[in-house]
Amino acid sequence: MVQIKIKKGLDVPVFDSQYFEVQDLARVSLVALDLTPFSYLRLKALKKEGESVLTGEPLAEDKEDSGKVFLSPGCGVIKEIIRGERRSLSHIVIEAVEKEEFFNHNTADLSTSPETLIQYLHDKGLFSHIIMRPFAVLPQVALPPDRIFIKGVESAPLAPPTELQLKDFESDFENGVSFLSKITEKIHLVLPKESTCKAALQTKNVTLHFAEGPHPVGNSSVHIHAIDPIKSSKDIVWTLDFTDVITIGMLSHKGIYHNQRVVCVSGPEILPEKRGLFRTVSGLSIRSLLDGKVEEGSRIISGDPLMGTKVDMDGFLGFKDYSVCAFKDIEPREMMHFLRLGGKKYSASRAYLSGFFKKGSYLFSTNQHGEPRPFIDGNVYDKVMPLKIPTMHLIKAVLADDYPAIEQLGILEVAPEDFALPTFICPSKIEMVDLIRRCQRKYFKQVLF
Repeated sequence: MVQIKIKKGLDVPVFDSQYFEVQDLARVSLVALDLTPFSYLRLKALKKEGESVLTGEPLAEDKEDSGKVFLSPGCGVIKEIIRGERRSLSHIVIEAVEKEEFFNHNTADLSTSPETLIQYLHDKGLFSHIIMRPFAVLPQVALPPDRIFIKGVESAPLAPPTELQLKDFESDFENGVSFLSKITEKIHLVLPKESTCKAALQTKNVTLHFAEGPHPVGNSSVHIHAIDPIKSSKDIVWTLDFTDVITIGMLSHKGIYHNQRVVCVSGPEILPEKRGLFRTVSGLSIRSLLDGKVEEGSRIISGDPLMGTKVDMDGFLGFKDYSVCAFKDIEPREMMHFLRLGGKKYSASRAYLSGFFKKGSYLFSTNQHGEPRPFIDGNVYDKVMPLKIPTMHLIKAVLADDYPAIEQLGILEVAPEDFALPTFICPSKIEMVDLIRRCQRKYFKQVLF
């Protein structure tokens, strides 16, 4: 057991929202399979508009990896297939029916070899619920994991506690862990230091660890770095969260795809009486979640404010998102803002007067207060980066496509989410998350193919 304690980081005071009771959301009429996180793959649709589909039925497949499929989050009729750049699949929209029916998958035989079980995950569309490290991409059948990390800690702003996803699915979580333990005996489960979640604390076939500290203490990179660091590009690690494990457990033991989620609706532009935690389905339409709950002219984000994606009312909950928030959408900068003391504005670097005083939450907006510019000070990123990564030097190497330097500076140890805080506090307004994501996907193909 490892006690993970970090001091470097930042709990962004985005909004003070404490919700303890989960409400059931009314039936959703539209859901969608969000394929944008897999835009680096060449995907093809397996169904056409107007065709019927069951919950858990394969909807899309990787053209370059036959059998790697992506499953439907709902039951109904395919209403629309939305494409993005270069006609890549973006969303497959389903008009849900009132009575949900599930696609029946074959259950897994746990007495078979680890290679067979990995192939089962691949063929049943469960690879989409696993992130392979290094490079933060989907797993490969030919690259079995040496160890698996299950994240039971959530530190991102406005994200619901991970334990909420476990309620009523404790046995499925246990079955999921049992399945994964047949692939590797090295399974690490990381929980908050003061966790009282009995289902997680009593989990068998895992090594328990506890973590405390500011965000990003919930990031898997922090856990891997503290417990068993990645040493090379061939050192394969799988990372999952509670919902991913439940999904594997339910499908492998019952043949049913798990599509339930607890979603947090919050943010300064959400009407106070409408904020809360809601139990619903994955991929639900934003309109069904926020209709009548959000102020006009707001920026809606699927996911947490640091790593989420901008959506509109006609959009859908992201594939791995557990929160939806809204902020005031402001484009122009305030006149003579640099002459104001900024007592009511948040500052991580004490650029405003508010940086010298401890206060509660702040009413953030989408204003970046500046434009992209060359790097100013590399030391500012070290205050929020708990990993031993020279952030500025790594980003410069990424910009230069200097792959030997990129690996030496730590690209194998990180994921895009690890650069959300450096991007948030960056005086140069550099989008580090996007840079790291593109670099890792490009580097992955060069190293492994």
